[in-house]
Amino acid sequence: TKAALAAAKARGVRLGTKDQNSLSAAGNASIKASADAFAARVEPIIKEIVAKTGASSLRDIAEALSARGIKTSRGGATWHPGQVSNLLKRCA
Repeated sequence: TKAALAAAKARGVRLGTKDQNSLSAAGNASIKASADAFAARVEPIIKEIVAKTGASSLRDIAEALSARGIKTSRGGATWHPGQVSNLLKRCA
């Protein structure tokens, strides 16, 4: 292994991983874009729930989303008030 790595290095092959900062930034941007898109899809549903049912608390909205079968961003079936809060902050 040492000989093969030395030979590759002699040929000018760059050894090791790519720049982690650029990979991390690209990954974070992708995650943020996905979360923004999810929030944009669910926000109108939340507005409809508030308008039709008069849900005034995060808990009421979370229960209504769960009752309607709306999946969370990670595919879960049960919404929690904190998730609703985070989603509304993202939409604001």
